[in-house]
Amino acid sequence: MSGLLGFEHIGMTSSDAEATIAFYCDLLGLRLVLRKSQPSGELLFLDAGGGMLEIMVPADGSLNRSHDVLPTEAGMRHMTFAFEDVLSVCSTIHQIQLGHDCKCSLSSWVYFLSRPDKTRAQQ
Repeated sequence: MSGLLGFEHIGMTSSDAEATIAFYCDLLGLRLVLRKSQPSGELLFLDAGGGMLEIMVPADGSLNRSHDVLPTEAGMRHMTFAFEDVLSVCSTIHQIQLGHDCKCSLSSWVYFLSRPDKTRAQQ
């Protein structure tokens, strides 16, 4: 296959549009490019600079609680973001006391934190 440019978007679900926007846009710096109401719920597109997150929020908020996908389960295990200054982002997260676990991996910092639906994101 030739001409691959990268990821266009990744589809996810959330039970809370406001918490999702606050987490990804206000805290991590993604840009909300589309917020559309439809009969089945709300659709959000968040631009991460090199691809987008498409997030569907059911109209009635009825989602089963998220959990970290085990190595023996199908599903997305985690998502990783790159920052110019990850330690600055870590500092901000410490200040607001969001659930987190900071680890040093190889020669870079890897920072795990919980998304609004309690699954983990990695930076």
